[in-house]
Amino acid sequence: MLKRTLLTLLLAVVLATICVVAVYECNQTDYNITATPLDNAYSISSNLYGIFIEDINYAVDGGLNANLIQNNSFEYTYIVGAEEYAPLELERSFWELDEGCVLTREHPIADTNPTQLKVNISDSWSTIYNIGYGERDVDGGSISIQKGCSYGATLFACGEKFSGSIKISVVTDEGELLTEEREIGLLCSTDYVKYQCEIPAINTGLGKLKIDIIGTGTLYLDSFSLRDTASYGYGLSEWGDSSIRLDLFNCLKELNPSFVRFPGGCLAEGAFSWENDYDWKQSVGSNELRVQKPNLWGYMQSMEIGFYEYFLLTEALGATAVPVLGAGVLCQARGGGELALDIDSPEFEEIVNNALDLVEFANGDVDTHYGALRASFGHEAPFNIKYLAIGNENWDAVYYDRFEVIYNAIKAKYPDIKVISSSGPHAKGKEYDYDWARIRESFADTVVDEHYYVHPDELESFYNRYDSFSRTTNVFVGEYAAHSDYFYWWDIITRNNMDEALRESAFLTGIERNGDLVEMATYAPLLCKYGFHQWAPDLIWFDTDEVILTPSYYVQYLNMNNIGSEYLPLVGSQGQGIYSSLTIDRERGKAYLKVTNTTNKRVNLSADLSSLGDFSVLKHSYIRTNDPKTYNDRGAVKIEIAESAVDITNGKIIYTMPKLSYSVIEIDF
Repeated sequence: MLKRTLLTLLLAVVLATICVVAVYECNQTDYNITATPLDNAYSISSNLYGIFIEDINYAVDGGLNANLIQNNSFEYTYIVGAEEYAPLELERSFWELDEGCVLTREHPIADTNPTQLKVNISDSWSTIYNIGYGERDVDGGSISIQKGCSYGATLFACGEKFSGSIKISVVTDEGELLTEEREIGLLCSTDYVKYQCEIPAINTGLGKLKIDIIGTGTLYLDSFSLRDTASYGYGLSEWGDSSIRLDLFNCLKELNPSFVRFPGGCLAEGAFSWENDYDWKQSVGSNELRVQKPNLWGYMQSMEIGFYEYFLLTEALGATAVPVLGAGVLCQARGGGELALDIDSPEFEEIVNNALDLVEFANGDVDTHYGALRASFGHEAPFNIKYLAIGNENWDAVYYDRFEVIYNAIKAKYPDIKVISSSGPHAKGKEYDYDWARIRESFADTVVDEHYYVHPDELESFYNRYDSFSRTTNVFVGEYAAHSDYFYWWDIITRNNMDEALRESAFLTGIERNGDLVEMATYAPLLCKYGFHQWAPDLIWFDTDEVILTPSYYVQYLNMNNIGSEYLPLVGSQGQGIYSSLTIDRERGKAYLKVTNTTNKRVNLSADLSSLGDFSVLKHSYIRTNDPKTYNDRGAVKIEIAESAVDITNGKIIYTMPKLSYSVIEIDF
């Protein structure tokens, strides 16, 4: 009886072992790839990966722009022709004002900045507050102050028979000082005078700017700013009164982008009325003289980060500038094609001249008009732009008839500038087909801007999208992202989860394989402030003092920092959830192997790289998850880059990839 029991137990153990082995085997798969001989390698674009900055989701004002004061120049208004689209923000001034304080246009700094605050002081004291950029529906002070930091404050003031001073500080809603108080004596001047000081922080917290006005008479105030003195560009003469929030700047710097596309996107076109057109000339010069206006995303632009600052930022990132200008057609997605400018009109002639003038501003010598203007801002050396995009997500004859005029003017005066054309907002369809036919007929030397926001399944299927494209005209994938769900402005259904990031990494293996055709590619949108999203998902999320990097960010980071100058074809299957690419840099003796596993199975990777000769693995970086819906959030960062070793056996890299993972292997050869 005992012997029979033991036999039964032994049989049970054996069966259990067989079952475990069977389960293990069905949860893993083999993936074998082989690098072809080095003679097969072909050059790919040196500008393959970049970033795209657009002021959507409060990405710039309230984000990159280090100025912590909202409605800093009292110019908040509705977008002309679309007041019903404006959010609640534009119904609020973000200022708390004493009695006797009124907005007026009777004493402007300039015609371009018509509104100012008039303060009538009869009892020798008045106080005003600005609450900064808070989350939607939050009325309290939201200016983030960090103890130990220092903040530079500026404002413009003039008076009528005014005698007195102002005190500047940041306080909590309860009145507790977060910074020291600075008192500045005011000159009795009927012309605006710029006043500035630096204020050390003595506590950490959220608060509001407090301006105590001490004296008698009438005072006019305008153009306030409050900036962390550690923000990028602060105190540098060429940056003037503008600067970039440092933690966001560092996130962009770490991506190592090869180019920066700006300032849009739809924003670059304007919408609903030509009063909303984005004119680059209105975005340069002294901040207090720039034209502030609402953007088509429904909130105001201070223009403190304008074309000049975008050029400076691009230079600071070591990247190539890709400026975008409108084509005389307002945003077609919002019906702007019906408001396109007549080609023979003076207004359209100005659009053409603006494009030519921008090239001169960026590249001209100091003896040219706009080159001298750039130099007067503190940057004598040219920015040497090589690209200029005309239009964004435009299509059909209404666009291309106008594009042709601008294109011809640019090529006549600046033949070396690469002009970027548009194939519309979708990856297929009759408009897309029309645009490509027109391009191949007349503008084959342009770089064609393609945009697509699609379901993760579809983006993954795009891994071979460009394999069969004609090599006569290069492509710029100017905006793309995987979108697993729809969203509403009051609720985010999807926030850059791992499933989306992994499908994006699969897509990018095809971008690298076609890097001879795809000249540039950039994820979009780049930035989103918590509580202010108009679009999701987004690459980087942030609030007043914290930055959250998404799984999609880590995919971009790994790709941008691990890319060679040539693509070396691989022999082995692609698709069905497993994708790979191999780029090399012979001059530096580097190779970069990327493998994506979007499946729920482990992958036994065998990569024969013996054609590289003797090689060693310098680093293996990866991201992984067990749950494809995982995303990073405030207080819950679940996805980060990890590192591990891989084996090399007989010229082969041997590694068992986890399910739902993306690996980048840096190789020395």
